[in-house]
Amino acid sequence: MKTSLQSLVTLLLLVTGVLSAYAQPSNDQPCNALAIELDGDIVAVDNSDASADPNEVSPPVTGIGNTCITEWCNDESEVQNSMWFTFVAPESGAVIINTCVDTNEVDTQVAIWQTSDCADYSSYIFVIANDDIAEACDNSNAYSSYLLIDGLNAGETYYLQLDGYGGEEGMVGIEALSAQPSSRVNFIHNSGDAAISAVDIRINGVLYSDDLEFQTCTGYIDVPADVLSNITINPSTSIDDSAPLASLEYTLNSSEDYVMTIVGISSETGYTPTQPLTIAVYEGALLFSPVAGTLNVLFQHGVTDAPTVDLMNGETSEVIVNDLEYGGYTSTGYIVNDGESFSLMVTDEDGNDLGLNYCIPLNGIADLSLAFTVVFSGFMNPSTNSDGQPFGVYFVNQFEGTFQELTPGMCPFPDNDDICDATNLIVNDPPVLVNNAFASVQENESSPVNLGGNDPESDCLFAWCDGSLENTMWFTFTAPPSGGVTVSTCFGTSIDTQVAVCEVGNCADFSSVTYLGANDDMEGGCEGGNQFASYFNVTGLTSGNTYYVHTDGWEGEGGEFEIQVTEYFVGVKNETALSLEIYPNPANDIISISGGDINSKVEIRDMQGKLLISENLSTTRTIAIDGLANGIYTITVLGQGQNKTAKLIKE
Repeated sequence: MKTSLQSLVTLLLLVTGVLSAYAQPSNDQPCNALAIELDGDIVAVDNSDASADPNEVSPPVTGIGNTCITEWCNDESEVQNSMWFTFVAPESGAVIINTCVDTNEVDTQVAIWQTSDCADYSSYIFVIANDDIAEACDNSNAYSSYLLIDGLNAGETYYLQLDGYGGEEGMVGIEALSAQPSSRVNFIHNSGDAAISAVDIRINGVLYSDDLEFQTCTGYIDVPADVLSNITINPSTSIDDSAPLASLEYTLNSSEDYVMTIVGISSETGYTPTQPLTIAVYEGALLFSPVAGTLNVLFQHGVTDAPTVDLMNGETSEVIVNDLEYGGYTSTGYIVNDGESFSLMVTDEDGNDLGLNYCIPLNGIADLSLAFTVVFSGFMNPSTNSDGQPFGVYFVNQFEGTFQELTPGMCPFPDNDDICDATNLIVNDPPVLVNNAFASVQENESSPVNLGGNDPESDCLFAWCDGSLENTMWFTFTAPPSGGVTVSTCFGTSIDTQVAVCEVGNCADFSSVTYLGANDDMEGGCEGGNQFASYFNVTGLTSGNTYYVHTDGWEGEGGEFEIQVTEYFVGVKNETALSLEIYPNPANDIISISGGDINSKVEIRDMQGKLLISENLSTTRTIAIDGLANGIYTITVLGQGQNKTAKLIKE
């Protein structure tokens, strides 16, 4: 009986295996793709037993912009359970592929390809991809896919690849629709006329933006292209486009995107000069920089009473934009920037300073690969323009539909951004408040990731976690008699820092920099301020010699932080050396101190450097700390011309 049961189980397993093999979808490979009829019924399929070919194509990874919209999320280049479909491009060359339908259960990712040989993946040409619908799907899987593509060759057969994100399986619903070619347009309201503080935008009578307010934008929206359109600016109370404030007959090119800015004055009086209300058009707009790690900036002049201007880099005096006229955009297109902040100086076209300087804060955002518009808005002389808003420079946030005003004045670059301009820190002085928000990196700047025997990607106690340089600053200090120091940013005001101590032969030569110690995160975590602040000891320094402190923000984090260098006693070197031992530590009410003489003075400070206790070391060699709150403190014993500082923990 036992033998018969085993045989039956074996037979069932074999049958199950055969059934599973035959459950593989017929369109598992592109040469067996399922043809979808545009504007037909929704196609429902099951990808549960779909597979992937060893060399199967997947969308290229660029890392630019929101990759879930233009690629597959999380750079997922591995295909797991793909199925293939085909469709024939319509006369318009535009199609919609959509899995946000009732029958879809799966987090899908889709891609469209061109090929002349379905069996040869090397012949496949990538067209477009999408992982997640821009706004979460609300009638099936929230991470369903949606893409609109135009510019396809009418009558050509295209291949549609559908995969489950992370290998997700189940029923998949997909529809393919013919569509109207479109362009993406960001409408910007930059007219300072108080009478039209909000407007409606209509295209061929259809409302595309309701009550668009001054100094806001629509963000990039899809607008009909390749056909003549009537674009109208209408009062915010409009019900149609029969009485527009301004209009523009324009044919958008479906292969381009646009910035359209409302500028000028609608009112007949109250403004000098009365530039007419109009729509300034820029063809060739970018949503993201085409080159990863760079930023692209487009300037637009919308100030009716300002002259033609030149834009200069305030640090280098380099002309960035020449002869930017009212109503116009940068004539040379987008200005490419590597992510370095700079001061913008606005002069007239003859180079005369207009007293208009602004800080363009770009540090730390180059990795986002953004392309954005910066507009001049308001009035040079508000008193002659109905007391309108004063002149300002604004970053147009196309993602949130807002303007962000740039700070007037030159960028506050730190003096110690350059190693040769390092700021001196006095050992045992209170913490110094600094700001690395506008710090940068010098060419070929050295890095402590070269410390021997340390792995910067894993060892945050003896190296820098991220292994990179973002917004560095430099400091110096003179080594104390003990030859040891503690370097700390573990204070109430602190960002996530990474810090190193080094010896420098020639500040003009980074190859002469030798790193002696480094720390990214304080062991056990910092209790005061940012828990990932830095705290470490360096010993073996030569008393009286100058050493350098190299700081950086983890992954470019910028802002204020406090830094302090205190003496760290590492052992008795001679009979006059000051030794120190504190016990218990951690302590509750009273601590005992050994080392130092009876004339030594004891100072206890909080992590912000505030002096809390100062008294002479008594014959009992005890100090009462019951009045201190629980936390971390520094205790310093001063005597015999030497100072010794240690960490004290009050529980």
